[in-house]
Amino acid sequence: GRHLLFSSDHGSKSGLRSLFSIPIDGSDTARLVLARVRHVQEVSWPAGSRDFAFREGYDDGGTRRDIFAVVKGDTIAHPLLNTRADERNPAVSPDGRWLAYTSDASGRDQVYLTPFPDGGARFQVSNAGGTSPVWARDGRQLYYLNGQSALVATAMDEGKANPAGASRRLF
Repeated sequence: GRHLLFSSDHGSKSGLRSLFSIPIDGSDTARLVLARVRHVQEVSWPAGSRDFAFREGYDDGGTRRDIFAVVKGDTIAHPLLNTRADERNPAVSPDGRWLAYTSDASGRDQVYLTPFPDGGARFQVSNAGGTSPVWARDGRQLYYLNGQSALVATAMDEGKANPAGASRRLF
């Protein structure tokens, strides 16, 4: 809660974006946290945690965009979702146990969940397309846009192996 992580091409001659940190009180200058050979963007860092996720890359004909995790004590990023599918929009749950994200692995953008920061099982949340997941502050709801750009809320029960419950279209 005392620092802001952000993506910037500051100091890059090629325009490559890296990850920087700056204290929110302005007491220091921005410091480089992570530099990669592909763009670093879409950071998700839950309040009070030292673990975070980010999206790396772009559609370069290889693995496209992928999601990585950095956990307390690590000095390198670990691939969490690194496939030929396009994975993006990482959203770590407020308690730091789950990662919601968008993937086109099924041939259509859908919202999925996977344990954070280790990955593993994948649970599909959306069923009519989905992008841009965002957690409620208390972690009891996950919001996303469906294939028709309507806002959908999905109830979350973290006591279950698959925490995604019933979904309802809001507007």
